[in-house]
Amino acid sequence: MRALILGACFAAVTIPEALAWGGDNHRVICGIAWEETTPNARAKISEILDQDGRDAFAESCLWADSYRDEGHRETEGWHYVNVPAGATVIDIARDCQEPASCALIQIARTTAVLQGKAPLPEKAMALKFLAHFAGDIHQPLHAGHAEDRRGGTFKGTFLGQPYDFHWLWDDGLTTALHRPWRDVANELRVKTTQAQRRAWLKSVPLDWANESLALANSPGVDYADHGKPFELGADYQQKQLPVIYDRLSRAGVRLGGLLTQALDSNVSK
Repeated sequence: MRALILGACFAAVTIPEALAWGGDNHRVICGIAWEETTPNARAKISEILDQDGRDAFAESCLWADSYRDEGHRETEGWHYVNVPAGATVIDIARDCQEPASCALIQIARTTAVLQGKAPLPEKAMALKFLAHFAGDIHQPLHAGHAEDRRGGTFKGTFLGQPYDFHWLWDDGLTTALHRPWRDVANELRVKTTQAQRRAWLKSVPLDWANESLALANSPGVDYADHGKPFELGADYQQKQLPVIYDRLSRAGVRLGGLLTQALDSNVSK
C-alpha cells in the first residue's frame, strides 16, 4: 500500500533532473579550492575568468550545468562515470568510451588546456569545466549505473518531500540544513588537517572516482537498495552528512591542487 501511495504522489509531482552536486555544494568545493591554491594560481584564475575573488570563482563552478541545459546535451556524459552493475572498480577503456566520454577523460582534457597555450576564452571554458567535473566525480552516485540513471529512477520522499535518490545526494541532504555555503566551506577547511591534505593530494582522478564507486556500493549509502519507493528522514541525513562533508572537503583540496599544478609555473616545474 505504501508503494502505491508514493507512486500516486509521483504521478502528480515532477521532480527536476539532477546530474551534479547542488549549486551550494559546488560553491563549497570551489570556495575551499580557492583557498587551497597558491596566490599565483589565484591570480591566474582571475585573469582567465576576467573576475576576481573566491565568490566569483565559486559561481563560475556552476556554469557547466547551465551550459549543458542550454542546448549542449553532448556534454551530459562528462559529469559522471557509468559502470556496469556489479562493478567494483572503474575501467576507463570500458566506462569512458566516446562519444559520451566521462568525467575522468574531461578532467584530463581540461587540465591539459589550462597547461597549454590556448587563447583565454578556451581556457576559461576549460577552467569552468574542470572545476565542476572535479567536484562531480566526488559525488558517490556519479559513479553508478546507466540503467537507473545513477539512482535517478529511484523515487521516494525525504523529510516528506519528493525526491529521486540521485537528486537527494546531489542536493537534498545538505540544502535541508539551510546553511550558507561560505560557512560550510570555511568550517570544512578549518577541520582539514595537514595529514589529510597530504594524503588526498597523492591521489589521482581515477582514485577519486573509485572512492565514489566504493561508497555507492557500500551498505551505508544503500544505493542498491533503493530501487523501490523510499521514505527517508533525519536519521538517514545525519548518517550521511559526514560522508558528504568528507567528499566536499576532498574535492576542494584536490581541485586546489589540480589548479595549482596547472596554473602556477613556480609549482608545476
